[in-house]
Amino acid sequence: MNIKNHLKKVLAVLLCMAVVMTSVAFVSPTAFAEDESTPTTEISQTTKLLNYAYKQKGKKYKYGGFGPNSFDCIGFVYYVYSHSGAKLKTSMTKKKAYNLKKNFGKYIVSSNIKKAQAGDIIAYYKGGKTKHAVIAIGNGKCISAKTKGGVKISKLTGRSGCKAAVIRIV
Repeated sequence: MNIKNHLKKVLAVLLCMAVVMTSVAFVSPTAFAEDESTPTTEISQTTKLLNYAYKQKGKKYKYGGFGPNSFDCIGFVYYVYSHSGAKLKTSMTKKKAYNLKKNFGKYIVSSNIKKAQAGDIIAYYKGGKTKHAVIAIGNGKCISAKTKGGVKISKLTGRSGCKAAVIRIV
């Protein structure tokens, strides 16, 4: 093997290690624990869910997209919750995803997005219909599929003209 190919392989391995280390550090279970009484199983399910969400970063936005290569905001939430392997309090289907507030009403914990915890769905709705949905990742941030930039991490903010529902099913 020549030196150039060997260097390429070494760089590829180092890059993979850096990505893994960054992901592990970013979704450390202790980052989600609000206090020491938070159950370990809940943390591990949240970590599993968020790790899967992070793997979708950079994928393109497509209206009506339900993955695996492109998503709209609701399709992204559906895809992550239904494919992550995390144990959920209820099932996630495409039909349920289109009206998050109605179909997961008993799992709404707040209308204040500041009370969202990592792994919560924040559904923004108007007139009873879901207009946008994101997954909270903690520290005032979320991950979602956006028309500009596709799947990415951004600041968790309100949405003009919409009410919010913080839904906890993990």
